[in-house]
This record gives sequence, C-alpha cells and structure tokens, in this order.
Amino acid sequence: MIYTPADFEFIGDVSVARKYRNVLSTATCDGGIVVSGRWGSLNEFTNLYDMGKVIGILTGTGGVADVLPDLSKQINKLSKAAVFFNASASTLVNQVISEIRRRKRQ
Repeated sequence: MIYTPADFEFIGDVSVARKYRNVLSTATCDGGIVVSGRWGSLNEFTNLYDMGKVIGILTGTGGVADVLPDLSKQINKLSKAAVFFNASASTLVNQVISEIRRRKRQ
C-alpha cells in the first residue's frame, strides 16, 4: 500500500492526492493488470504505458478494460511498454509475469 504523505502540499484535495498515489504506485511497480475500471484505471494505464511497464488488460470485464484494445489501436505512441490483452485471468497473469521475468534477466 502506498499512502499520500501527511505533509503533501495538496493532501486536502482528494483529486490531486489520488493522482499522487497513482503516479507513485505505477512508478514503483514492475507491471500492472487492468480489470474493468473507470477513469482512475485509465490514468494508471497511461502512467504504466508512458513509463514503459508491463501491462495486462483483462478483457471481458467491462469498463476501461474493454475499451482499451480499440483505443490503443486509434491512439498510438511509441513506448517500451508491453501490453497484453486476454480474457483469461490465469493466462494474462502468466503473460505479465513471464514478461517481467524476461526483462529482469536482460
């Protein structure tokens, strides 16, 4: 768990504090998995993508997860991110873990 520090300048502004949490959590992880999701999940996806992380999208769960396959085709940007789309949770987790392990061996 990552908490916003009590002395964070915008601690009283929840919308800003959540972005702090999103940026910090995505910066410190090796990868992320999006299941369903709304605007916050989209923000975390874009952070992961911009940071070149490993990303799994569990399709068929609704929300952002079901929009991202088409959206990523329409909005293209160079990134070192590896993005996996799969409707099988176990297959997706294996894909994400395998890619993280592959990157760590390099």
